[in-house]
Amino acid sequence: MNSIKYRNLEFTKNNIYVIFGDNGVGKTTFLTSIFLFKKCFNENIYYDGKSTDSLSRSEKNKLQRNMIFMKSKGNLLDFLTVKENLEYFKIDPDIVNRTKFLDKKPNELSGGEEQISSLSLLFQKDKEVLLLDEITSFMDRENESKAKEILHELKKDRIIIFTTHDIRFRMDDVINVNLKEVLNFH
Repeated sequence: MNSIKYRNLEFTKNNIYVIFGDNGVGKTTFLTSIFLFKKCFNENIYYDGKSTDSLSRSEKNKLQRNMIFMKSKGNLLDFLTVKENLEYFKIDPDIVNRTKFLDKKPNELSGGEEQISSLSLLFQKDKEVLLLDEITSFMDRENESKAKEILHELKKDRIIIFTTHDIRFRMDDVINVNLKEVLNFH
């Protein structure tokens, strides 16, 4: 997939888009609409120029297999350790070895530790679109810096759309979008 378009926004490969907005403005709804091919606020989303209405079930399935939707918590399987999760999702052993907390289960991790461990799941090589919903909300500044490094490492040949309500969140070389302005909320 090379592009996703909604209204006047076009998301293309090799970029990171940070969607800002207050709580309740629709950031999660927006990401969910992209992932589930539903209209977003009663308007179509376009994938490589094709409307969601014109996609066949098999086209939707193929596109969805190329996406990963990650929320702020609950991305790891509770009954496996972090290492077992990464092995289950077939993450490169080099990435597994760089990950902390390998011997812990998700319920033994703080919110920020779980989030930084979950980011290793993004290294699934076949995923072209990364939809990340508030994934740094529980992180301290040190882990947030690591998350930013991971995102920059991942952006090649991918579309990354990241949501946050934290107006202090800053990254170099990203495209910032205020969802409230896109939706024309006043």
